[in-house]
Amino acid sequence: MADLVSLLSDPELGGTSFTVRRTIYRRDQDRSAVLVTRTVTATGCVHPGSPELLTELPEENRADAFIVVYTAFALTLGQDDGISYAGPDQILFQGKTWRVVSLRPWTAFGFSRALAVEMPTDP
Repeated sequence: MADLVSLLSDPELGGTSFTVRRTIYRRDQDRSAVLVTRTVTATGCVHPGSPELLTELPEENRADAFIVVYTAFALTLGQDDGISYAGPDQILFQGKTWRVVSLRPWTAFGFSRALAVEMPTDP
């Protein structure tokens, strides 16, 4: 079997690098405060979203522009331990920020597929 992970970083097959931003928040009383933000560079194939994948988006995001990301990097939809929580990963790609809203891990093959919606830009 071909090494699928190496194919995801092959530029001839659409492999590219992108930045992943992961933010962890701390709960204080009724507010949340940023505890730490980390950015890392990952590689994978990034494609525009297709109409066939619209049903896999949360209903409130179906009108948003979205991308499909195939990567060996361990993306996350966020985690909550009660005291602190991590928001969904954000992907910075081609000058836009995208928020991961759906994640399908294919661990048997060493990669996952994420759907990410475009986040509005701050003025």
